[in-house]
Amino acid sequence: DYFVNGHNTPTQDAKQDYTKVSVKRSGSTLYCEFDRLISNANDPTRDFLLSTSATRATNIVWGVHTTRVPASLASWAQHDLFGAKQVLLCPQCVTAAPPPPPPVQPGSPVGSGSAPTVAPGGANQTLDGVVTPGEYPSSVSLEGGNFLLSWKVDKAAGTIQFAMTANGMGYVALGIGKTMTNSDNMIGYFVTNPAGGPDVLVVDDYWSTGQTTPTVDTDIQGQRNILSYGGAISGGKITVEFVRPLIASESNDQAFEIGKAIDITYAWTDLPSDFLLNHGPKNRGTAQIFISEDGSQTLPPPDRKPSLRLAHIILMYIAFAVLAPISAVVARYARGLKNELWFKVHRVLVFVEFVCSLLGLFVILGGVKEGHFNTANHAQLGIAVLAMNLVMLL
Repeated sequence: DYFVNGHNTPTQDAKQDYTKVSVKRSGSTLYCEFDRLISNANDPTRDFLLSTSATRATNIVWGVHTTRVPASLASWAQHDLFGAKQVLLCPQCVTAAPPPPPPVQPGSPVGSGSAPTVAPGGANQTLDGVVTPGEYPSSVSLEGGNFLLSWKVDKAAGTIQFAMTANGMGYVALGIGKTMTNSDNMIGYFVTNPAGGPDVLVVDDYWSTGQTTPTVDTDIQGQRNILSYGGAISGGKITVEFVRPLIASESNDQAFEIGKAIDITYAWTDLPSDFLLNHGPKNRGTAQIFISEDGSQTLPPPDRKPSLRLAHIILMYIAFAVLAPISAVVARYARGLKNELWFKVHRVLVFVEFVCSLLGLFVILGGVKEGHFNTANHAQLGIAVLAMNLVMLL
């Protein structure tokens, strides 16, 4: 039983958590079987609590040496084969796959004429991952149709049901909040079925503190406030449906108030993934939706960002690709002009260059997400250049 921190040689734990172990070799194959404690009570700083829930996948990494290695761990070479995976550790919790649903109707956002594969497991089979016309009174198409969000309210039951459909087969995520900072997230994805058969859908309740992988609520003394869920992958698209309470029962959840608009974030990945990999700059966005019972007053997301970014590009191009080179040429080759005219022209060009770059900064403030200037190299470099321009102007 070892602990590793980064790409280093693992260190052996003082307390070994396996209770039985058997290792044998047969030909060129090595077999190792062991029993390990589910609890991490022996050493919470070096051991991980294993999940045996049918709705919670466990992250694993593995490595293999294909040749014999020295007895001393310190002299071990790098593994020859390695990988990462998400697995369910409770095969007996996975229910049998239900019969496939009927073919998707023409015009369905799922976008395939064939019956999708519906995941077994903790999913509620009445939520089949097939969004048919008229099933949801409210919907909005985002990112040029690559992400479709639909929702409906059951006021009597005190619940709201969402459907996320994305052009991809990785995960789909919905966040409640203006940014990823302190936002309530629901994420759905498929993992390999340990009992065989169709892949298993996992949908969980997360809390995000910023530009990093969100944390499952139950890992921070929260609750899993997803009442039921279901989903399917069909025609290169993933659809995940889930039901949430309208009210917020804890600080890690956001409430849904009927008759009010809420800010959302959303993201997805294109290809199947064993982990919640970064969605990248293209597969994400923000919007605002209106919560109503009949689908009225659905608000389209503001689409000012492309024009703001274009204005930013134009202003910065004028400043640094046009005015800056001209001002440098004037300062270098026009010094022979009378009455130091070259200096006056140079100073005016530098001033106009600074104004254009400053306007470019103000314009892009409305076209990027909060925290952009803390994490993006482009943004940090731009601020530095702007500061140097100001020093030069002074």
